[in-house]
Amino acid sequence: MIEVIVRGLRARQKIAADTGPIELTIDNRRVTLDPALIAGRAAQLERRPHNEAHQGLREFVVQEVQSYLGRRGVLDLATLEESTRGASGRDIDNYLDRVWPNLTPQGFLLDLLSTRSRLEAAADGVLDEHEVTLLSVPRDAKVGSYEWSIDDIPLLDAADFLLNGPQRMYEYIVVDEAQDLSPMQLLSIARRSRNGWMTVLGDLAQATSPSALGSWNEEADHLYPPNVPAN
Repeated sequence: MIEVIVRGLRARQKIAADTGPIELTIDNRRVTLDPALIAGRAAQLERRPHNEAHQGLREFVVQEVQSYLGRRGVLDLATLEESTRGASGRDIDNYLDRVWPNLTPQGFLLDLLSTRSRLEAAADGVLDEHEVTLLSVPRDAKVGSYEWSIDDIPLLDAADFLLNGPQRMYEYIVVDEAQDLSPMQLLSIARRSRNGWMTVLGDLAQATSPSALGSWNEEADHLYPPNVPAN
């Protein structure tokens, strides 16, 4: 599921150097930007959380727009600043909504699971057709009314991490009754550990979840890098 979510997010990042010139209308002025410059900035930001990169890209596009207008005689700094704000700069946000949108975990995940073509592309070679069907939700599902299940929480957590980066982290974590935790739930715990120090307790013989793992070594592999001994 991590791979499916990552692929689904990468598909929302559509900035490329080989597209045609980027045409924007800013305060009734036609602006033409070089896609290679924006693609270069996107490459510099690609290791950052998606939404942080979105903000960096918007700042870069604003700078490019202001530079373009300045070269064409709009030299007043206040006018340049105003041209990229509010309604005047709406075309900048429209462009980024198409190529690198600002996303919420709920909106991104629901769109991925409710758009069959996007889900199939993200799951290609990872999940079979039956698994894709099981994951699919109705196309008309809405964020405000959709009822998430407890098993959706680690998916939303993974999406939030990719979109916004790590949240609150802890020096030491204690988990009890861990025998029924799924790999995705274990990864959610691992994201909150600052240094990998944790105590995880449970009785694997009492596991009832179909997603439970078979050994503590498997659990440790999801909680911390490989080759960490599990006692």
